[in-house]
Amino acid sequence: LWSRRSGGIGDLHDLRDFGRWAKQTGADVVLVSPLHAPVPGVPQQVSPYFPSSRIFRNPLHLGGGPAFAPGERIDRDDVWARKRQWLWSEWKRVEHDDGLERFVAEGGMALLDFATHCALVERLGPSYGRDWRQWPAAFCAPGAPAVAAFRTEQPEDRELIRFFAWLQYRLDDQLREASVGIGLIADLAVGIDRSGADAWSDQGLYCQSLAIGAPPDAFNASGQDWGLLPYQPWALRRARYRPFRAAIRAACRHARGVRIDHVMGLFRLWLIEAGSDPRTGCYAYLPFHEYLAIVAIEAERAGVFVVGEDLGTVEPYVREELDRRHILSYRVLQFEPPDIAPPSRSLVAATTHDLATVPGLWTGADVDARRRLGLVVSDDERTATELARDRLAQRARVDVAANVEQAVDAVHECLASLEVSIITATLEDALGVVERPNLPGTIDEWPNWRIPLPIALDDLVETDPVVRTATILSRRISHRS
Repeated sequence: LWSRRSGGIGDLHDLRDFGRWAKQTGADVVLVSPLHAPVPGVPQQVSPYFPSSRIFRNPLHLGGGPAFAPGERIDRDDVWARKRQWLWSEWKRVEHDDGLERFVAEGGMALLDFATHCALVERLGPSYGRDWRQWPAAFCAPGAPAVAAFRTEQPEDRELIRFFAWLQYRLDDQLREASVGIGLIADLAVGIDRSGADAWSDQGLYCQSLAIGAPPDAFNASGQDWGLLPYQPWALRRARYRPFRAAIRAACRHARGVRIDHVMGLFRLWLIEAGSDPRTGCYAYLPFHEYLAIVAIEAERAGVFVVGEDLGTVEPYVREELDRRHILSYRVLQFEPPDIAPPSRSLVAATTHDLATVPGLWTGADVDARRRLGLVVSDDERTATELARDRLAQRARVDVAANVEQAVDAVHECLASLEVSIITATLEDALGVVERPNLPGTIDEWPNWRIPLPIALDDLVETDPVVRTATILSRRISHRS
């Protein structure tokens, strides 16, 4: 999502404006990708699910500054170079701000550690790289004397730390503004970047030699190595779950709901030795009762609902535990049996960012793209794609020979008819986009998270297919779970 006012990538002002339009069409919520902060500098991490911190946010999405449209692909490095220069000039004009002082005081040591890590990345990165594990040993722990000196001795270093704290203050204010009038569903990633701020701040609370991934399945026969750093459960318990509580609390801030990505990660994780073949991993079972209790407490305090992304292989007890705590299930029509109604306490969508768009699935463009990349190598994978399309056609009561526009409309009519808590639709589907936002198992082969919508927000809200989709969804019969 982007507008002619934004700087090469969607920002929080775009989210604010889109939310106001969505509310006028009858929508209650807007589901957004994670806004987690990446490691600063270039190359910018393209995936919002690979965060430096799950507690703090990405300044790339700050609204304001020089406006320019994205090209065929979003260039985060170029966007950050321009935005970083503009933000620094804005910072130099800041005078005393009581709101900033309160924000810094409330952020406490967590904000200080995060801002210090960002500043150290800028200072040490040119010589040693942005991965803190490659820095001189004196800077590899937040409590080290050299880090304390960095925070206090040189005025330019103190100012840089303050600048990165101010960015979080600006982000918090713009997110609050974007949430006025429309409910935002925040998204919480399942893990963190081992080279980032959270891993630097709480090194003893993570399994540094392991990575989170997924076992082989019908859609990815090689398994997946997400490269994300998992908690060390016993150390986390001894720390009274401090960083996990902080991550949940941050997700709840200015939100109406929170989607927990791969909610199975609260129950068990597929762990592999970092850099190994994902097929050699194994499941580690976790103290889910304690995790879920924290989620419930923080959600209740913030007054938000919670959605657990329970796709893939999910053991029955998991959904029973989630339902017992009124955590909504996350259902995708591509996977749902066409003759069985989704549970009433669920969020239902036609697709997700990791799956084919409805147009991509319907036309076969998605499976063709995956075949070209060598990702479809067996009859099982081709059959799984065909079955997903057939399930969608049966559920939407549309012939597989129908054109894309008819299929998309039928799918949204189907969504609107469901007796469930929440339904969501994607702008990609409404606009007929055949490229999926993210193709798991690829890095350079697919432009993951770099595909802008084909038209700007300014025109999108008046485009016939988008207006038609909104009109279809607005016919939804009101349902209270």
